[in-house]
Amino acid sequence: MPAASSAPSDPHSAAVAAFIARWSHVGAAERANYALFLTELCPVLAVPPPDPASDDTANNAYVFERFVAIHRRGAAKPTHGRIDLYKRACFVLEAKQYAATKSADATLDLQLGDPDATARSSKIARGTAAWDRAMLEALGQAEEYARSLPTDEDPPPFLLVVDVGHVIELYADFTQKGKNYLPPSPISSRIRFVPRNGRLRRPRRRGSQGIVRWLRPDYQKPLFAGDRQSALALDDTPAAKPAKKSAASPKSKIANRKSKIPWPKTLSDRVRAVETALAAEEKPATAAELTTRFARADAAVIAEILQTLVTLGRARPGDTKGTFVR
Repeated sequence: MPAASSAPSDPHSAAVAAFIARWSHVGAAERANYALFLTELCPVLAVPPPDPASDDTANNAYVFERFVAIHRRGAAKPTHGRIDLYKRACFVLEAKQYAATKSADATLDLQLGDPDATARSSKIARGTAAWDRAMLEALGQAEEYARSLPTDEDPPPFLLVVDVGHVIELYADFTQKGKNYLPPSPISSRIRFVPRNGRLRRPRRRGSQGIVRWLRPDYQKPLFAGDRQSALALDDTPAAKPAKKSAASPKSKIANRKSKIPWPKTLSDRVRAVETALAAEEKPATAAELTTRFARADAAVIAEILQTLVTLGRARPGDTKGTFVR
């Protein structure tokens, strides 16, 4: 019997495999690569490519380098910004490209809690704390662009942060107010480009929710209830009191563990999971309270992540000491 082939069996899978192979080993050259990468990604996803830009910004509904005027508090004049890729009523995309491995002179002392650290693409290696910090900063940049769109254009429901050839990070806010972009999945918002049988690989973890099938707001929105962004299916109903004081049965302990969100393995995914859990809280929450939302989470780690979110401006202390709000 002939050996089974691991090559993709259909033309589309072959095209995906070729695309990933072409881009998975390119160097860190963001400005030179990002537009070509995204243009070549469009036929792989079976979506139309961006349109040529015109002189009239109002007509640039799906273009690279979309102009926005950023009004910052205290500034006499607006700052001119450019969205790497913009599609009206769909998404703002911020592109970066980082190094696959550490370079000899790399500056890798950027820590998540260091507000003075700077992120330079050519000096940051993927998989480090510096990379996690840089991707969060890129998300903040995309959020600022979304909030700076003209008043006649609502903030889009999606923000995309792309590390060219490596990963796409996805965030959503279907209220389209631009104030609460969160991962559609409480476990991970990252879609990785991995050269494995021609597939775009999304982390397979028990309990993940909110898998995005289409970048179509009206299709995806039913996954979320009401006007308030709701990214976690958390059960806030208090458990019924037992009739007698007795130790919980093994079955009830197992059911309780399964109802909790699995604690992510990587620091970046933990930061996103804690931020999402905090946003789902109806009132200010402590690190200990958020710890109960996860299976096998460490309260000290969650407390440190909460302080990091405060430093990055993605959370703030509550009125009561030790509490936090999104």
